[in-house]
Amino acid sequence: NTLISLTHGNKVVELDQAGEIVWLVNNDDMNGLFQDPCGCQRLANGNTVVGSHAAWQGTSMVELNTDKQIVWTSDHPYAAGVHHFQILTTNGQPEPGMPMK
Repeated sequence: NTLISLTHGNKVVELDQAGEIVWLVNNDDMNGLFQDPCGCQRLANGNTVVGSHAAWQGTSMVELNTDKQIVWTSDHPYAAGVHHFQILTTNGQPEPGMPMK
């Protein structure tokens, strides 16, 4: 499958090999939290992390579970306008397995 952030549509979609949408999250699900989502990564636990490029103030990164519930957010002023990121484990190593980006 392929995970795609659709920046100007304020949504993230997962497509299967046939190009069919198997998972979609957008601002209707997030109460307007996405602000031009650019980077996204599926974690080994199945959660998805999304960075918002236009989030100069407010939430610049959010982690969602498969039910589109918010697990974690980042509102750090030095991480405003996130394009891309790499999730590391607590020991500073990349997440195990092949990340879906």
